Formats: sequence, C-alpha cells, structure tokens
Amino acid sequence: MLFDVRDMLSGYFDLARRIIDRYGGEVAKFIGDAVVAVWGSRATREDDAERCVGAGLDIIEAVARFGERSGLWELRARGGVVTGRVALLYGADEGLVAGDIVNVASRIQSTAEPGSVLVDDVTMRATRATLAYAPAGEHQLKGLPETTRSVRRILRRLQRCRGRHPHNVRRRLLESHENPRPRRRHRR
Repeated sequence: MLFDVRDMLSGYFDLARRIIDRYGGEVAKFIGDAVVAVWGSRATREDDAERCVGAGLDIIEAVARFGERSGLWELRARGGVVTGRVALLYGADEGLVAGDIVNVASRIQSTAEPGSVLVDDVTMRATRATLAYAPAGEHQLKGLPETTRSVRRILRRLQRCRGRHPHNVRRRLLESHENPRPRRRHRR
C-alpha cells in the first residue's frame, strides 16, 4: 500500500496531541517523528507523572492501531518518561524545552523496545500505586555523565488501591502471574 509520509506524520501528530491533551499534558514540540510533551507547566497536579505515563501507554497502543489501519503492520512507537524540572520557554510556533531531564528522556526512549514505555526510577516511585513495573536493566545512556541508569518497563496498569497499601496490591499481582488460579466457570 502506498502512503504519503506527510499524511502519516500529520495523522500521528494529531493522534498524539489529542491523547496528550486528554491527559492534561502539553505538546512542547515535535522533533522529526518524536513528540516532546510536558505536564505541570502551567499548573501542577499530584498525579502528573501518572498522567504522563498513561498518555505514553495510550500513544503506544494508538500508534499500533493507526499502523494497522494504514497498512503499516510493523509501525510501533516507543516511549521514555522522566520526572524532573525543565526550562520551558514559549515561542511563536512551539516551545523550547531544555534541561538534562529532556536528554535523559530521549536516551531512555531510545533504549525502549518498539511498543513499550520505559521510565526512570523517580517516575516509577511516583506511579507505583497504579502501575506495575519490571526492571529493564542498566543502560549506557549516550552523552550523559553517569555511566548507567536504571530504568523500568511497565508491565500493566493496576486498579486504584482504595485504601490498600500499593505494595500489597502489586505483590498479589505478581503472585497471580507466578501461580495463576483456575478460572471459575459461571453457569446460566
């Protein structure tokens, strides 16, 4: 199937912008096929990190569906989420986002497998009540003074804990993967 790269990128950018807006984020800029988005630039929320990761996961899923609809069966996105402070300056067309955090996010994203989102330890700690993580190993991040960084791969979203300690919910989730219970059949 023939496709126009401009049309594909335009559709992808629209899709990413809608998802980021829905999660309360703001697209700072597009660089090639990369989307740089920020949360908390105008007003911070306690769950900004969770919103950012949620947007990343939804974008990953939406890009896969977009690829299938477009006949680009192998089209997959990958994401990197880092929590910290950045300098954000607004220009005529798009904003300028600067700081080490931006570079770390870019480097973490580059180590992610297509179809996955990796996060740093700060983001993992801020979101572990609603997301389950697995270690993704130590990675050499190009151009950064630290030789390695620990990153986490998202396993799945958890339900809200409703007063339960999040570690207990995660422990039960992991135990259920190791020792799955037989499914009950309901008769009508």
